[in-house]
Amino acid sequence: MIVYLLLFAGGSFIYIAAADLLPAIKHQPSLRRSIVHLTIFLIGIVIGYVAVKTNSIWPAMLFHFTHNGLAVLSGYATLEAVQANSLLSWLYVPAADLFNLLPSLREMFGGVIADDQLVYNPLAVLLALCAAVGILYWHKRLPYHSLAEERLQEILSQQGTLPAGITAARGV
Repeated sequence: MIVYLLLFAGGSFIYIAAADLLPAIKHQPSLRRSIVHLTIFLIGIVIGYVAVKTNSIWPAMLFHFTHNGLAVLSGYATLEAVQANSLLSWLYVPAADLFNLLPSLREMFGGVIADDQLVYNPLAVLLALCAAVGILYWHKRLPYHSLAEERLQEILSQQGTLPAGITAARGV
């Protein structure tokens, strides 16, 4: 029963968040802020999915920690640090290099991203997306483990009677 309530509450939360997010995105003055809001919304859904599918908050916390760590690292990364560190140079590239490689991106993001700004390497993004899809697919295939409350409710439903002092919840 608790899982059903959590699923209902989660579904309601997603509906409320989406209903609030969509008008906010429409009225954003910049494309960048709209993309940030939409990305945060989608990442929240993924983190919730991981927590529900694993029956643990730890993988979701690890996901959240990794995402926030990369965001903080992005704020402190400089061109000199990226050029001096091979790992950072694989993760970040100057926007000017990316715009020269794919000129259509300059048309899309030229007013949002400056040429001297660092952006994620498209190859790193592609590999991260492939890894994320693989992990989510693996989570989807995990067997469902019912909670103690669900097992008790199933046993009580099969017996057709409830022990003394326990009342059945309406609508279950």
